[in-house]
Amino acid sequence: MFYSNLEIYGKLLKRHCFSGSEISSELKISKKQTENLLFLLKKNKMISSVRKDLYVANSLATYLPVAEKFEIASKINQNSYISHHSAFEFYGFSNQVFNTIFVSSDKSFRQFIFDQNLFKCIKTDKNFGITEIRHIKTTDLERTILDSIKDFEKIGGLEELLECLKSISFVQEEKLKDYLKLYKNQFLFQKTGFLLESLEKSKDTQIQLSQDFFDFCHKNIGNSTRYLQNGILKSELAFNKKWNLCIPQKLPTLN
Repeated sequence: MFYSNLEIYGKLLKRHCFSGSEISSELKISKKQTENLLFLLKKNKMISSVRKDLYVANSLATYLPVAEKFEIASKINQNSYISHHSAFEFYGFSNQVFNTIFVSSDKSFRQFIFDQNLFKCIKTDKNFGITEIRHIKTTDLERTILDSIKDFEKIGGLEELLECLKSISFVQEEKLKDYLKLYKNQFLFQKTGFLLESLEKSKDTQIQLSQDFFDFCHKNIGNSTRYLQNGILKSELAFNKKWNLCIPQKLPTLN
């Protein structure tokens, strides 16, 4: 079936973000025909190339991409999804808007910049706690909390993490416990128990967690003493005996 360029553009506009193989399949055309078509559409500014074999439709009024950054992140590969601070931002719980998009996937990709945003891969073999909302694949809130606690030094720092956590009003406690079991990470039990308990004690959060949750975390912390945060001078550290953690004497936003 023959389609005009405008008809094809209309189909791409509905998709927002797409690969060459998806276009070949929908239009039933060869790889070479697809390459020629994409070249022509790019030349006429109807689409933009994000990276190899990933494209976005552009608005003909502005020639800017119609796909938002989180849609693009969800299409980088078959199993990619936003996570960590980007998921907090998607849910409306972030204190700051980042131009780095954290993308989790079981398949690595080289980080790249598109539309002034850096798309950064966090490779993981964890495949739980992933949901899809408005065609955007993301970690659910409970996994977002745990991922962000686990990796806070890589994704914005402790202060930004605590500000995000303070914005949350409700979490599913049983999900947190189930996911912690799946992570099987004693240090994550320590950090999660300590940080969420500290927030509750400071009355700086609306999250309501039971004593049973904190007991559950404490039973799984092991015997190792660990540092909550790297790069802190010894003179500025305190020891939390309950959670067996060396912590900053002044936790940001809690003191």
